[in-house]
Amino acid sequence: EKGTFQDKEEQLSCKDCPIGTFTDILGSKKCTNCPYQLSSTKGNDTCLFCAEGFYLDDTSTTIDSGDLLQNPSTYCLDCP
Repeated sequence: EKGTFQDKEEQLSCKDCPIGTFTDILGSKKCTNCPYQLSSTKGNDTCLFCAEGFYLDDTSTTIDSGDLLQNPSTYCLDCP
């Protein structure tokens, strides 16, 4: 299942990716850290919101999740 991983052999289940990490690969052996400025919830397959210390610039009309992942600094701004 996406958002889960297993780093040991012969296990019966997978573990959720921790907060701030993700995997979109089925059968993954590890999770990847979210890009700087982004975070994820536990067991997620992508990083869809701004990390602590940043806020989402909602002046943009529509934010594509792929664009957010590729260009987080465009949307996630430092908290004042």
